[in-house]
Amino acid sequence: VLQSFSIKIANCQLQIDWQQSYGGTDDEIACKMIKLDVGYIIVGSTLSTDGQVSNNYGDFDIWAIRIDNTGNIIWEKTIGGSGTDYAWSAFQANDTSGIFILGLSSSNDGDIINDPYPGVGNNWMVKISEEGNILWSKKFGTPNGMFYQKSASPTPDGGYILGAMASESGGCVTTHYGYDDAWISKFDETGEIEWDLTIGSSDFEAINDIIPTPDGGY
Repeated sequence: VLQSFSIKIANCQLQIDWQQSYGGTDDEIACKMIKLDVGYIIVGSTLSTDGQVSNNYGDFDIWAIRIDNTGNIIWEKTIGGSGTDYAWSAFQANDTSGIFILGLSSSNDGDIINDPYPGVGNNWMVKISEEGNILWSKKFGTPNGMFYQKSASPTPDGGYILGAMASESGGCVTTHYGYDDAWISKFDETGEIEWDLTIGSSDFEAINDIIPTPDGGY
Protein backbone atom coordinates (compact mmCIF):
# COMPACT_ATOMS: atom_id res chain seq x y z
CA VAL A 1 0.00 0.00 0.00
CA LEU A 2 1.34 3.44 -0.91
CA GLN A 3 0.86 6.03 1.80
CA SER A 4 1.00 9.80 1.49
CA PHE A 5 0.59 12.42 4.18
CA SER A 6 0.98 16.14 4.80
CA ILE A 7 2.32 17.55 8.05
CA LYS A 8 3.01 20.92 9.62
CA ILE A 9 4.91 21.99 12.73
CA ALA A 10 2.81 23.58 15.47
CA ASN A 11 4.18 24.36 18.93
CA CYS A 12 7.23 22.17 18.19
CA GLN A 13 5.00 19.20 17.43
CA LEU A 14 4.12 17.59 14.11
CA GLN A 15 0.49 17.86 13.14
CA ILE A 16 -0.94 15.71 10.36
CA ASP A 17 -3.11 17.74 7.97
CA TRP A 18 -4.26 14.67 6.03
CA GLN A 19 -3.19 11.16 5.19
CA GLN A 20 -4.19 8.66 2.55
CA SER A 21 -3.29 5.08 1.67
CA TYR A 22 -3.42 3.84 -1.91
CA GLY A 23 -3.34 0.34 -3.31
CA GLY A 24 -4.85 -3.12 -3.25
CA THR A 25 -4.42 -6.38 -1.37
CA ASP A 26 -0.92 -7.05 -2.68
CA ASP A 27 2.32 -5.04 -2.73
CA GLU A 28 2.66 -1.38 -3.69
CA ILE A 29 6.02 0.39 -3.57
CA ALA A 30 6.39 4.14 -4.06
CA CYS A 31 9.61 5.62 -5.48
CA LYS A 32 8.80 9.28 -6.16
CA MET A 33 6.30 12.07 -5.48
CA ILE A 34 6.33 15.02 -7.90
CA LYS A 35 4.78 18.39 -7.00
CA LEU A 36 2.64 19.92 -9.73
CA ASP A 37 0.94 23.31 -9.91
CA VAL A 38 -2.13 21.57 -8.52
CA GLY A 39 -1.60 18.39 -6.56
CA TYR A 40 0.99 15.69 -6.99
CA ILE A 41 1.90 12.66 -9.08
CA ILE A 42 3.06 9.58 -7.17
CA VAL A 43 5.02 6.97 -9.11
CA GLY A 44 5.73 3.44 -7.94
CA SER A 45 5.04 -0.20 -8.68
CA THR A 46 2.12 -2.49 -7.90
CA LEU A 47 1.43 -6.21 -7.79
CA SER A 48 -2.27 -5.79 -6.92
CA THR A 49 -5.26 -6.51 -9.13
CA ASP A 50 -7.91 -4.91 -6.92
CA GLY A 51 -8.60 -2.02 -4.58
CA GLN A 52 -7.67 1.27 -6.22
CA VAL A 53 -5.61 -0.51 -8.88
CA SER A 54 -7.89 -0.57 -11.92
CA ASN A 55 -5.73 -2.78 -14.13
CA ASN A 56 -2.82 -5.21 -13.95
CA TYR A 57 -1.00 -6.53 -17.00
CA GLY A 58 0.78 -9.29 -15.06
CA ASP A 59 3.36 -9.47 -12.27
CA PHE A 60 4.61 -6.04 -11.15
CA ASP A 61 3.45 -3.02 -13.17
CA ILE A 62 4.46 0.61 -12.91
CA TRP A 63 1.68 2.52 -11.12
CA ALA A 64 1.18 6.28 -11.41
CA ILE A 65 -1.39 8.20 -9.34
CA ARG A 66 -2.37 11.83 -9.53
CA ILE A 67 -3.84 13.32 -6.37
CA ASP A 68 -5.13 16.75 -5.43
CA ASN A 69 -3.76 18.90 -2.62
CA THR A 70 -5.63 16.92 0.02
CA GLY A 71 -4.77 13.44 -1.25
CA ASN A 72 -7.87 12.58 -3.27
CA ILE A 73 -7.18 10.50 -6.38
CA ILE A 74 -7.75 12.39 -9.65
CA TRP A 75 -6.58 9.48 -11.81
CA GLU A 76 -4.48 6.33 -11.55
CA LYS A 77 -2.82 4.30 -14.28
CA THR A 78 -0.86 1.06 -14.53
CA ILE A 79 1.86 0.89 -17.17
CA GLY A 80 3.49 -2.35 -18.26
CA GLY A 81 3.14 -5.75 -19.88
CA SER A 82 2.84 -9.41 -18.89
CA GLY A 83 6.39 -9.56 -17.48
CA THR A 84 7.93 -7.63 -14.60
CA ASP A 85 7.78 -3.83 -14.95
CA TYR A 86 9.22 -1.77 -12.14
CA ALA A 87 9.77 1.94 -11.51
CA TRP A 88 13.10 3.15 -10.11
CA SER A 89 12.58 6.90 -10.25
CA ALA A 90 10.55 9.68 -11.85
CA PHE A 91 11.01 13.39 -12.47
CA GLN A 92 9.44 16.24 -14.39
CA ALA A 93 11.04 17.35 -17.65
CA ASN A 94 12.73 20.74 -17.38
CA ASP A 95 10.51 22.05 -20.17
CA THR A 96 7.45 20.86 -18.15
CA SER A 97 6.32 18.80 -21.16
CA GLY A 98 5.66 15.72 -19.07
CA ILE A 99 6.91 13.25 -16.48
CA PHE A 100 9.79 10.85 -17.14
CA ILE A 101 9.48 7.45 -15.45
CA LEU A 102 12.65 5.37 -15.33
CA GLY A 103 12.37 1.67 -14.68
CA LEU A 104 13.07 -1.81 -15.88
CA SER A 105 10.95 -4.20 -17.89
CA SER A 106 11.11 -7.83 -18.93
CA SER A 107 7.88 -7.48 -20.94
CA ASN A 108 7.59 -7.33 -24.72
CA ASP A 109 3.85 -6.65 -24.90
CA GLY A 110 1.31 -4.28 -23.38
CA ASP A 111 2.79 -0.79 -23.28
CA ILE A 112 6.14 -2.01 -24.66
CA ILE A 113 6.13 -0.64 -28.20
CA ASN A 114 9.57 -1.82 -29.31
CA ASP A 115 11.79 -4.31 -27.48
CA PRO A 116 15.27 -4.73 -28.99
CA TYR A 117 15.90 -7.84 -26.87
CA PRO A 118 12.55 -9.56 -26.18
CA GLY A 119 12.18 -11.32 -22.86
CA VAL A 120 15.28 -9.72 -21.31
CA GLY A 121 15.08 -7.30 -18.40
CA ASN A 122 16.35 -3.95 -19.62
CA ASN A 123 16.01 -0.20 -19.09
CA TRP A 124 12.59 1.25 -19.78
CA MET A 125 11.84 4.97 -19.97
CA VAL A 126 8.25 6.14 -20.27
CA LYS A 127 7.11 9.74 -20.64
CA ILE A 128 3.57 10.57 -19.53
CA SER A 129 1.56 13.76 -19.51
CA GLU A 130 0.17 15.30 -16.32
CA GLU A 131 -3.13 13.71 -17.35
CA GLY A 132 -1.56 10.23 -17.33
CA ASN A 133 -1.39 9.68 -21.08
CA ILE A 134 1.69 7.87 -22.41
CA LEU A 135 3.54 10.27 -24.71
CA TRP A 136 6.21 7.73 -25.67
CA SER A 137 7.82 4.55 -24.39
CA LYS A 138 11.40 3.38 -25.06
CA LYS A 139 13.06 0.16 -23.94
CA PHE A 140 16.84 0.02 -24.29
CA GLY A 141 19.81 -1.89 -22.96
CA THR A 142 22.13 -4.76 -23.82
CA PRO A 143 21.61 -8.32 -25.14
CA ASN A 144 21.72 -9.89 -21.66
CA GLY A 145 20.02 -7.05 -19.81
CA MET A 146 20.68 -4.08 -17.54
CA PHE A 147 19.22 -3.92 -14.04
CA TYR A 148 20.97 -1.12 -12.16
CA GLN A 149 19.75 2.11 -13.73
CA LYS A 150 18.46 4.01 -10.73
CA SER A 151 19.96 7.46 -11.33
CA ALA A 152 18.67 10.04 -13.79
CA SER A 153 18.14 13.80 -13.92
CA PRO A 154 16.35 16.16 -16.32
CA THR A 155 18.52 18.32 -18.58
CA PRO A 156 17.86 21.91 -19.71
CA ASP A 157 17.05 20.82 -23.28
CA GLY A 158 14.04 18.77 -22.13
CA GLY A 159 15.90 15.46 -22.20
CA TYR A 160 17.63 13.59 -19.41
CA ILE A 161 20.97 12.18 -18.26
CA LEU A 162 21.16 8.59 -16.99
CA GLY A 163 23.64 6.88 -14.68
CA ALA A 164 23.64 3.10 -14.73
CA MET A 165 25.83 -0.02 -14.63
CA ALA A 166 26.84 -2.05 -17.67
CA SER A 167 28.15 -5.61 -17.54
CA GLU A 168 28.65 -5.99 -21.30
CA SER A 169 28.93 -4.01 -24.50
CA GLY A 170 26.34 -4.11 -27.27
CA GLY A 171 23.00 -2.47 -27.75
CA CYS A 172 23.25 1.05 -26.36
CA VAL A 173 26.58 0.41 -24.55
CA THR A 174 29.55 1.32 -26.73
CA THR A 175 32.42 0.30 -24.43
CA HIS A 176 32.83 -2.28 -21.65
CA TYR A 177 36.06 -2.66 -19.66
CA GLY A 178 35.14 -5.68 -17.54
CA TYR A 179 32.78 -6.95 -14.84
CA ASP A 180 30.42 -4.03 -13.97
CA ASP A 181 31.27 -0.56 -15.28
CA ALA A 182 29.74 2.83 -14.58
CA TRP A 183 27.74 3.89 -17.63
CA ILE A 184 26.47 7.40 -18.40
CA SER A 185 24.15 8.24 -21.29
CA LYS A 186 22.42 11.37 -22.54
CA PHE A 187 18.95 11.23 -24.11
CA ASP A 188 16.90 13.86 -25.93
CA GLU A 189 13.29 14.81 -25.18
CA THR A 190 11.96 11.92 -27.30
CA GLY A 191 14.06 9.26 -25.58
CA GLU A 192 16.66 8.90 -28.35
CA ILE A 193 20.21 8.36 -27.10
CA GLU A 194 22.65 11.13 -28.04
CA TRP A 195 25.86 9.81 -26.51
CA ASP A 196 27.13 7.32 -23.95
CA LEU A 197 30.26 7.10 -21.81
CA THR A 198 31.66 4.12 -19.91
CA ILE A 199 33.91 4.73 -16.90
CA GLY A 200 35.57 1.70 -15.40
CA SER A 201 38.24 -0.97 -15.25
CA SER A 202 38.46 -4.76 -15.22
CA ASP A 203 36.84 -4.77 -11.77
CA PHE A 204 33.67 -3.24 -10.25
CA GLU A 205 32.40 0.32 -10.70
CA ALA A 206 28.94 1.72 -9.99
CA ILE A 207 27.05 5.03 -10.08
CA ASN A 208 24.82 6.05 -7.19
CA ASP A 209 23.64 9.39 -8.55
CA ILE A 210 24.22 11.83 -11.39
CA ILE A 211 23.58 15.54 -10.93
CA PRO A 212 23.77 18.41 -13.47
CA THR A 213 26.26 21.17 -12.54
CA PRO A 214 25.90 24.93 -13.23
CA ASP A 215 28.65 24.88 -15.89
CA GLY A 216 26.68 22.47 -18.09
CA GLY A 217 28.43 19.31 -16.94
CA TYR A 218 27.43 16.58 -14.50
